[in-house]
Amino acid sequence: MLIISVRPELDIIKVKINNLWKCKVGPATVFVGFQIVRDRLKHTLRIHQEAYTTRLLNKLRISNYNLRALPITTSTILKSTKYNLDRY
Repeated sequence: MLIISVRPELDIIKVKINNLWKCKVGPATVFVGFQIVRDRLKHTLRIHQEAYTTRLLNKLRISNYNLRALPITTSTILKSTKYNLDRY
């Protein structure tokens, strides 16, 4: 996975990496176990571990247990009332 702002440098790095290792070219969909879903039209990036969670539930044989709703919506943004985290 490469993140760089200068396109010509990115292309040079990609060629060097592809000469050393067999790589899949294109947008990243999985990185170190995290699934990546990018929606360019909505300008969103969703990172989740649904596949890992599903495998874990199946392994523990609890995938058919009753689902419960979270006490808050999944789109809730939590902010600190004690610290100003926007500066980070």
